[in-house]
Amino acid sequence: MFQILLGILKFPPKLSWPITGANTSDSGGVTISVGGQALWPTLTLALMLILPVTANAQYAYITNNGGNTVSVIDTLTNKVSATIPVGSRPFGVTATADAAKVYVTNQEGTVSVIDTATNTVAATIRVGSHPYGVAVTPNGAKLYVTNQEGTVSVIDTAANRIIRTIPVGNRPYGVAVTPDGRKVYVANDEFFGSVSVIDTATDSLAATITVGSLPIGVAVTPDGTSVYVANEYDDTVSVINASEDKVTATIPLNSVPLGVAVSQDGAKVFVTSPHSGTVSVIDTASNIVVGTIRGSFPFGVAVTPDGSKIYAAHQESAGTVSVIDTASETVVATIPAGDSPVAFGKFIGGPPNSSPPAATRHLPIDQPQIADRMTLGIPAAQ
Repeated sequence: MFQILLGILKFPPKLSWPITGANTSDSGGVTISVGGQALWPTLTLALMLILPVTANAQYAYITNNGGNTVSVIDTLTNKVSATIPVGSRPFGVTATADAAKVYVTNQEGTVSVIDTATNTVAATIRVGSHPYGVAVTPNGAKLYVTNQEGTVSVIDTAANRIIRTIPVGNRPYGVAVTPDGRKVYVANDEFFGSVSVIDTATDSLAATITVGSLPIGVAVTPDGTSVYVANEYDDTVSVINASEDKVTATIPLNSVPLGVAVSQDGAKVFVTSPHSGTVSVIDTASNIVVGTIRGSFPFGVAVTPDGSKIYAAHQESAGTVSVIDTASETVVATIPAGDSPVAFGKFIGGPPNSSPPAATRHLPIDQPQIADRMTLGIPAAQ
């Protein structure tokens, strides 16, 4: 690798490695020489090419239902980096796997398509009445939107148009796609609760599963084996075996569960309850509640891609977002958001190319500690 770099950078033919010295100049910078010749510009470019990137930007897109906006939170700094105007009463939200796009349901009957490179609305798609949940397939090709009228709109994301409308149960709410992209689970918010299962190959109803009363949120484990459904009215969470599409466990919560998210390793499920002001922690091995995190009025909940933090949106007029450390299960930060943040869905992602190759990092070499680590193959200490 480095021989290629040497050729590209065109070192003088009589100069040879290794670096023979690093001297601090009067200005406080570092001068590095090879064979007596200073290589400041050359090594600056070399460092730009070989030093690895350690920070990976991830963003939380929070729908503010009362403010008609989306707050963009940088999860590295826990600060709002942008506010995006969208449609009327935004509710559901999801990001594509590559995080190039974010989709937001607006209860006026539209979906806003956000380009995350510019944090602007690139398109608006009309769907059914009062859309709530939204989920995108792992390959980003199709979008599934639940409409209060009892249907799911299937959208071709390349054309931003509806290609099919699927009848499901009454008042469909939450929606989730399996990791392999083969199934979609839709929670129907009806008294005799049910979950509709959609076959994505045919975009038709494949099964209907009876769950608890008034199911709202739904999430699939990363391995695709289990589906967790929050039942608002009877204060339970239904656990569905995804291979058989049958309920295998019912977990009592003693609260009013709404939002659901699963940890990246699949070991824990996090369930929000606005009425009790809590986030319940469920151990997926035993399907028992093992912890309770206190909040304010949590609704939407999501886990960062690295699994280190949970973000919970509190649906209040002076809305906030709590940041929860997954290791200690404690709130470590509170971020002001917009009016009545909901963030119902998988609302955390990163910008396009958020994990750039090492060749894109720009670092000056005016620090002695960097010069001291110029031996080939050793990155600068962070």
